[in-house]
Amino acid sequence: MKKLAALIFAGWMMALFCLSAFAGDIPEALSYEDDAKVFIGTLLNFSNSPLGNAENEKEVTVHPTLKIKGDVEVGKDDSYEFCSFGKDVPEEGAEYLFGWLGNTSVYAYRVKSRTEDNISIHITDEFSERIQSYLDEGLYERAEIARQNVGRKITLSNYMETTREITEKVTFSLNGTTYDIDVDEFFNVSDKILITDVKNRIFKRMGSEDWADDVLYITITHRQDTLYDGFSPSTFACVSRFCEVDRYSQMMSRLPNCDFTMEWEDLSTLYEFLPFDVQKELYEKNEQENGETAPSIPKKTYTPWVVGGGAVGVILLGILIYLIRRKKA
Repeated sequence: MKKLAALIFAGWMMALFCLSAFAGDIPEALSYEDDAKVFIGTLLNFSNSPLGNAENEKEVTVHPTLKIKGDVEVGKDDSYEFCSFGKDVPEEGAEYLFGWLGNTSVYAYRVKSRTEDNISIHITDEFSERIQSYLDEGLYERAEIARQNVGRKITLSNYMETTREITEKVTFSLNGTTYDIDVDEFFNVSDKILITDVKNRIFKRMGSEDWADDVLYITITHRQDTLYDGFSPSTFACVSRFCEVDRYSQMMSRLPNCDFTMEWEDLSTLYEFLPFDVQKELYEKNEQENGETAPSIPKKTYTPWVVGGGAVGVILLGILIYLIRRKKA
């Protein structure tokens, strides 16, 4: 029964993952899915789609004119069996922003205007509003650069798009508990940790009952006075116990995916910010799952004032014993 329940849960989680990417998170999935395409194109023709029933779901032929992200051949006509126009009415000859998420499905958003530096689409719903926001901030262009740089290494700080100078607060969250982290000490580590860009994939344990256990969530809050310089109020990252890294927070509706990876030694360095008993439990679990590749359990250290206090105590005790013996003599 336990195995059956686990299989059912795994299937449900995988279904949830797919739904999150293809339904509520279309604007975000277009950036983090490596195989996604985002481009401007002219709608050449359309007809009723064999895969859709709604009036705004069509089979289309498009002529790409501007690549934004993905393997798009500008100037080469392409056809899709299913294209959703949202609340727009499809019009032949009109220009659209197209987003492709795999298989035969593509999503179209009518272009209102565009220049060399700016693309403006018709805002008809929450999806188009979010896509416009991502276009304005250059999210899809940055995702394309990242897609083309699989294998490159960057620091954890650069990945989180943050610096020591603009940071007000750093917190770690693990298994429901939040810890305040010293800002300077964190950046002493994060400025040196190199993570590797990999082809995006789902988390190793996604679908299992314990996939979310021991995921380390990092939240960096920026100073208010830096927001005028274009920095976001906060930035996020998460690291799984298998060293999978994503720019992700628990408040996001999508599920995390493996965007970058880090070495075990670097993960163990991040663990050192946590209480010793928490570290010990994490290392023991990692050792059980990963054998010799897991970091060893750290030895408990003592702060200088504890060591110094102990030494002073020993000296005072020695003096006291000496005085007692001298008095008796």
